[in-house]
Amino acid sequence: MPEPSPQAITAFIQRWQSSGAAERANYQLFLAELCDVLGVEHPHPTTPDEAQNACVFKKASPLPHGAYAQG
Repeated sequence: MPEPSPQAITAFIQRWQSSGAAERANYQLFLAELCDVLGVEHPHPTTPDEAQNACVFKKASPLPHGAYAQG
């Protein structure tokens, strides 16, 4: 995987440093753009099959009694 360019990193930081701390509103776009800068794959859509949800934005977490909580 090639290293991200200094210009791409600087542009990403400049774009997001003034986001106003709106984490819940911006997290998916931020992470997608971060993936682009780093040259890695974006998260996948969540499916009903938990075995297929290794890289998703919201993953269910097993609870001690065997049920799942949506995270």
